[in-house]
Formats: sequence, C-alpha cells, structure tokens
Amino acid sequence: MGNSTVSSIALPAGVTNIGYYAFSFCSHLTAITVDSHNTFFSSLGGALFDKGQTTLIAFPNALAGSYSVPGTVLSIANEAFAGSLNLTGVTIPPGTTNIGFFAFQSCSALKAITVPANNAFYSSLDGVLFDKRQVILEAFPGAWGGNYTLPASVQYVQPFTLNNCRGLTNILVDAQSVAFSGTSGVLFDRAQTTLIQYPGGKPGSFVIPNGVTSIAIEAFADCTNLAGIIIPGSVINIGTQAFLSCLGLTTVTIPVGVTSIGDAAFEDCAFMTSAYFTGDAPPQNPDVFQGEVLTVYYLPGTAGWGSTYDGFPAVLWNPAIQTTDGAFGFHDNSFGFNVTGNSNLTFVVEAATNLVNPVWVPVSTNTLVGGAFQFHDPEPDNFSGRFYQLSFP
Repeated sequence: MGNSTVSSIALPAGVTNIGYYAFSFCSHLTAITVDSHNTFFSSLGGALFDKGQTTLIAFPNALAGSYSVPGTVLSIANEAFAGSLNLTGVTIPPGTTNIGFFAFQSCSALKAITVPANNAFYSSLDGVLFDKRQVILEAFPGAWGGNYTLPASVQYVQPFTLNNCRGLTNILVDAQSVAFSGTSGVLFDRAQTTLIQYPGGKPGSFVIPNGVTSIAIEAFADCTNLAGIIIPGSVINIGTQAFLSCLGLTTVTIPVGVTSIGDAAFEDCAFMTSAYFTGDAPPQNPDVFQGEVLTVYYLPGTAGWGSTYDGFPAVLWNPAIQTTDGAFGFHDNSFGFNVTGNSNLTFVVEAATNLVNPVWVPVSTNTLVGGAFQFHDPEPDNFSGRFYQLSFP
C-alpha cells in the first residue's frame, strides 16, 4: 500500500491474514484499528499487533515522536517501522527476543533505539541497536549526524543497515576490528576487497581504491551528495542497487574487468544521458539503468556489443585527433586540431606539460556535431611543452 494518502485503516472482524509489508511506507497513515471481534489481530495506540499482542506487526508511518514498544511484545515483524519518517526514538522492552529484517529502514528522523540492560537478546550503544554481545549491528538510527566509529566487537552488519542515513559523513572502524576496515570514511571488509558502505552524507567525489573487487548491494544507495565516482580496473562485480538514487551522480565509467552488474545498479541516478564502458559487454540485465534515458558508449576493440545494450542505444566511442589535415598546428596565435568520430559523441580534451609524470588537466568538453569538432587551445605560448589526449566526460 506504500505512499497511500489514507490516514487510517479499520480491519474488520473477518480478516485472518495480512501480507508482508502491507502497511510499509504509508506516509499519511496515523492509525490502524481492529474490530474487537477479530480473533487474529488487535491494535493499541494505533499500531497493529497479533491478538495476544506478543508481535508488533506494523507501526503507522505518520505518527511522530518517541515510541515505547509494549512490554508484552516478544517479536517485532519485518519492516514494522519502515518508512516512519517522523519517528524520533524507539524503546525495546526487556522481553523482546526477535527483531525482523529492515524493521527500522528509512526512519530518517530516528535518533536512538534504546534497549534496557536486562534484555537477554539485544543491546544498544549510543542509540545503535546490536545483538546482546555486540557482534552484530542490527539497526542504525537514520538521523545520525557526523562520524560513526564501528566497535571492534562487530563482525557482521545487517544488510542495508547503514544506508539511508543522510547525515552520516564518515564511517570509522576501531583499529582492533578483525572483520572491517575503513578508508577515507568508507566501510570495507578487512581485506579491502569489498566496499560495503559509503556514508550517505559524505559530499564530493570518491576514488575507489585499487584492489577492491566488489561493490556491495546498495553500497552507495541514496547517497545524494555523491558527485562523482571512479571505479578501478580491479572491480569485477557491482551489486544490486549499488548506486540507487544517487541524484548527484552525473557520469560513471564502467572499467574493463566488470563481469556482473546487479539489478537497478544505477536506477534513478542523474546521468547527463551517457554511460561509458571500457571493456567487453557485461551480461545484459534490463534493470541496471532502470529509470534512465541514456546512450551506452563502448571502446574500439571490445567485444559483445550490438546496436543496443539493455534496450538503450549502444554507440562506438571513437573520437580521434587528426594530425595530417590543415587544421593541425598553430593558427592565429593558437594551437588547434580537428577531432572526428561518430556524430554527437561527447569528449574531453585534456592537456599535460610532460609525459614522464603526466598530470592531465581538462581543457574543454566538446561534442562532435555532425561527426567533427575543431579544437583551439588559446594558451599554448604559456607552456614550454603541451601534450593532448581525449577522454570520457
């Protein structure tokens, strides 16, 4: 029922079954009530329970403030609080023995999850939910701001626990951790072969370290401040929804070694109409670029490409500097040359002052209108030597 405008729901006496996630992300829902003659379900304070109120099934997403789970509750269902955008705090009672998957997903105002010391199954530290021994990070408050240091005791982080936290700027790792490591505020496994989570509030661009082979499921999901990403050639797998809803991500280059891209990996990103692949075509997955309208570009000499990829036009990216025509060289106090290739290709002219330790600096971004472009560098006299190359935008 997600995103319904309904503010209240009354369940009649005859209802005997409710499907999974039936009330998740109902952003206007303030109360779920149940007929007193219903023998399977009940309600209390607008929340939905089983008849004996030992299981909290669903919490109305529009309710605001803090909430204390009733002491009778032994189990909190999957996604019970998911999408509760105004929920600021939750207190778990001593007797709760099970908290379902994604129970607190997308609770963006949640500041703390509190567990009393006499609960035998769960614990909390600084508002973060753990198992009793603090080996498993179970849930993270969505309203966390700034840095967070993962305790050394943690050996497993529940999937999707640290995403949707738009105030989280750096994920640090205790130096004694045997399971995780942190680089530049980003969470990796200990060997740094898997990028697990990029903090949702971290701004700017990020260069994934060379040696990383896998980008985990939803590793960058909802990172709206991510402006750019460089994926190294060591990466072979990009997980499902890895860059979902990265609204600031305008371009991405897929390196040559990537052999697997998960469903909706780049869904709802802000591409300026293009995706660039530097290697052979990975297996096609029609959901990879879901929600986008783009052109896929591939390089000469790579294999497996056709006229389309995942239903999008696939075009050979082949701009080339022409050195034998009359445009090449100095003219009217500027150095220039023609670039030719397939029509409407976009490319960047980069320049460096030496080729021993080159630092390539973008000079201009251009488009091959009609398959050609004439480039002019107005500053060649300012350098003793100047070298040029073409790159992806």
